[in-house]
Order: sequence, then structure tokens, then C-alpha cells
Amino acid sequence: MQVRRRALETERQTRIQEMAERRRQRASEFELRQQEKEKERVEAARAKDRDREERLAALSKQQKAHIEELQKKIQLKVTYAWSKLSFVLQHCVQGKSNPCIHCHNSDKQCQILTEFWINNAMSNSKQITKFK
Repeated sequence: MQVRRRALETERQTRIQEMAERRRQRASEFELRQQEKEKERVEAARAKDRDREERLAALSKQQKAHIEELQKKIQLKVTYAWSKLSFVLQHCVQGKSNPCIHCHNSDKQCQILTEFWINNAMSNSKQITKFK
């Protein structure tokens, strides 16, 4: 009977050790899986941040290009307005007694045209300074 008890006890201890070993093994596997998941999560977060930075850089570049395009258009308007004003001043204001038939027919029209082109040139100049 003693021998039988010792054999049963040894068997029981062996099973307990095997169960404990399986439990430790499962725990270490679980921890490895958790570490892998954490690595994947961190890598996904880094990739998301990189993507976000790339999109922001592209958007910034696009905005700068758009602003440059607008500045060029405004500069062309200003150049045109100043050249037109120069034309009006040369042909109309200098010869008030003899109005230019290309632009207008009277002194009143000369005054209106001159004021229009001065205001147009000034407003376009103000737009340029806003974008700089």
C-alpha cells in the first residue's frame, strides 16, 4: 500500500509539474504574442505619422505653388494697370485740349479714365503686399 501511495504521489507530482510547465510555456507564448502586437502597433503608428508628415509636406508645397501663381497673376495685373495708366497719362493728361480719340472724346472721360487706372493700379499693388 505504501508503494502504491508513493507511485500515485509521484504520478501526481509529475502531472503537476507538466501542468506547471505547460502553464509557463503558454504564459511565455502569450507574452511573445503581446510583444509582437505591441511592435506592430508601434510600427503602424510610425507609418501613420510618416504618411501624415508626407501629406502635410505635399499640401504645404501645393499651397506655396498656389500662392506663387496668385502673386504672378497679381503682378501681371499691376504691370498692366501701370502701363495702362502710363498710356492714359501720356496721351490724355498731357494734351487736355486735344483728347486722344483712341481712349475717349472729352475731358470728363479723360478724368474718369485717369482716376480709374490710378485706383486700379493702387488696389492691385495693395493685393501684392498682402501675399508677401
